[in-house]
Formats: sequence, C-alpha cells, structure tokens
Amino acid sequence: MASLLPIILALAGSQTPIATQLNEKLDALAVKHFRGVLYVEREGKEAFFHSVGFADPDTKRPFTKATGIEIGSIVKPIVGTAVYRLAEEGKLSLSDSIAKYFPGTPTDKQPITIDMLLKHTSGFKDTFGDDYDPMKRDELIQKMLASKLLFVPGEKNEYSNSGYSMLTTIMEKVTGEPMEQHIAKTQFKLLNMTRTGYVLPKWKSNEVAIGYGPLGKKFGSPLDHF
Repeated sequence: MASLLPIILALAGSQTPIATQLNEKLDALAVKHFRGVLYVEREGKEAFFHSVGFADPDTKRPFTKATGIEIGSIVKPIVGTAVYRLAEEGKLSLSDSIAKYFPGTPTDKQPITIDMLLKHTSGFKDTFGDDYDPMKRDELIQKMLASKLLFVPGEKNEYSNSGYSMLTTIMEKVTGEPMEQHIAKTQFKLLNMTRTGYVLPKWKSNEVAIGYGPLGKKFGSPLDHF
C-alpha cells in the first residue's frame, strides 16, 4: 500500500485521472488475494471509495462503507492511546510495576513496568492460547505470572499479545470499566465513531467481512467465535 500513498495524498474531489489510476492499482491487488476497501474523506465529505472482491465470497456480498472489518493488532495502538491518556491524567504511571496491580507478583516479574508492556520488552511470551480460546481474565493473568520469562525485563524486544492483555486488565482496574466501553467513551465517541468495536456496535453477521487465512482457510468473523 505504500506505493498508493502519493496518489491518496493527491486525491481531491472527483479528479478522474487520479481516481482511475487508484482504481487500477487496487484492482491489481486482487490477483494477490487482497480483498477490502479504500475510503477517503476530505473535509468530512467522500473523496474516494473503491472495493476489491467481496466481504463474503461465498454469498458474493459486496463491501460497503459500513462493512465491519476486523483490524486485529491495530487494537494495540488504540489500547496504548488509552493507557497514555490515563498516565497524562495521573491515574497511573508508565513506570508503575505490575506488582502494584497484581498482588503476589513473583520477584522475577516485579521489575516489569507498564511502559515495558507497551513496548513489548516485558519478557512475557506472545500468547497463552489461541485467539478464541475461552479463558477468564484472572486465569490468563495467573498463567502469565506463573510463566517463565523469555528474558530479563527491559533487555530485549519480543512481540507479546499477552502483554497487551495485561495492559487492558490494568486499565480496567484503574477505570472500573470494561476496556471496550472505556475506549468507546474516551476515544471513539469524540470522533463520532459509533460503529467501531467488537461488542458495543452490536454487529449482525451480514454486516461484517468474512476472513480467510494466508493459505485460504476460512476463519469467518469474530461473531463466529467465543
């Protein structure tokens, strides 16, 4: 997508040559199994919209501007924004040890700070189960605290989904609110993003895109899982 950025930045209103060029570049991605949409607004008005493929290939349901698309790990910078905001408000500190929020934290994990969780330098391994494995929050935290760290906290960088699960737990402890509810109130509502989220938008199955893995295996949408 990087090669499209100059075109996107130059896009203005109904400039037909630019829009045509952008359509062609997007359509060319279809042979690489890309499915999705590009929607551009300028000053609150639609400047460009084009879709490639189908939101649901089985039923030939097309993409629209309202189609819900799972953003995966883009959730992490959204969570990070919420944590930084809480730090700015003095409700937590990035230098806080996780021991402040989880009594009984083992000695080897007491040096882990909120900042390390944010930057993937905590030493926690990536995951403690698949994405949709049913697991209660406290069960996950206990597994993390009992686990063997990959390295001494702060010494290396290793991508950690579990670290962000711990961050959201800390955030919920500090705010007293479920993660999605807090983020919707403090971030999305301000931007009128009423259809962003996993649960609160109350998605229907015919409103979300159906996902496929890199080998073509269908995994559906978050609505199909726990």
